Amino acid sequence: MPVNGASRVPSIGKLGRAASLDGTTYFEAATLVASPTTLTGPWAVEFWMRVDGDNSSDRQDYLLNFGTSPGGDNAPAFIYDFKADQLEAYHGARTDNGPILTDDQWHHVLWVFYGDGAIGVADRMDAWIEGVNVGNVRNS
Repeated sequence: MPVNGASRVPSIGKLGRAASLDGTTYFEAATLVASPTTLTGPWAVEFWMRVDGDNSSDRQDYLLNFGTSPGGDNAPAFIYDFKADQLEAYHGARTDNGPILTDDQWHHVLWVFYGDGAIGVADRMDAWIEGVNVGNVRNS
């Protein structure tokens, strides 16, 4: 469900659609709520993103949040520019040394959560940009 005027943008000459978000708008699907206790791993989240607009300050843009409160419970959440120009994931603990994106090009992003040492198959979370693994970014 669109909130605060979020909209879908038809593609021009390409398949599919994109979401148009401006920092205060978002889409909400209450029935898709997940939390660190229910989303135990391993799992993967994949999306396309492009940094748009002024990027001279800490934007702290929530790209995806599977919790019950946008920007609140990080269960898990995928955030851009909490640390300068960096993509991060929060799922119980935050990642560190995530991918840096500073241009206005489209990027294919894949996060793979293997576990946290207590759940899943390994204490590891990898980030992939354009099919290149930037390595284990867990801050454990």
